[in-house]
Amino acid sequence: MQQKIVQYFHNFANALTIYDYLGLALLFLLFLLCILLAIFAKNKAGLALFFALIAFSLLIAGPFGIKIAFDSIIRANTIEINSIQKLNFSDALVIDGTVTNRGKVDFSKCDIKVFITKEHSNNYLQMLYNLKPIMTHKHTVEEIKILESVSFNIVIDNFKLENGFIVTAKGECYP
Repeated sequence: MQQKIVQYFHNFANALTIYDYLGLALLFLLFLLCILLAIFAKNKAGLALFFALIAFSLLIAGPFGIKIAFDSIIRANTIEINSIQKLNFSDALVIDGTVTNRGKVDFSKCDIKVFITKEHSNNYLQMLYNLKPIMTHKHTVEEIKILESVSFNIVIDNFKLENGFIVTAKGECYP
């Protein structure tokens, strides 16, 4: 378990780009600015408290906001599932698709996560099923240039469901 945590943080640190460092530095500067404004406004308790709350909310929520923004701009990708086929004579599901680099940098690797959930006509139950997929599978694609599309083929063994399932995919790409 400890090895997986160390490997996760090692992969995270290797995936940081100059944009990530600049975003985190800007976030830290905004935090310091809000703290300084809170200190200078010490005679007005309400204003000082406001700047302190802004500073700590930036410190807590800022990194998540930076990741979401950079994933949608710099590391943007689209995944299209072209075909889903349940094999007749074995318990396997074959998923064919393409991943396209829509970002601003070349990707060294892309982790494609496939989620299989039950299908239900009730929207509320469908939302609950989406929270806890029946199966998940991870597939890695290497080297994707800007605006390039790469096809992938995923085979999931021991797939027992006959019908009534939904397959979705999500990509997490690293420069």
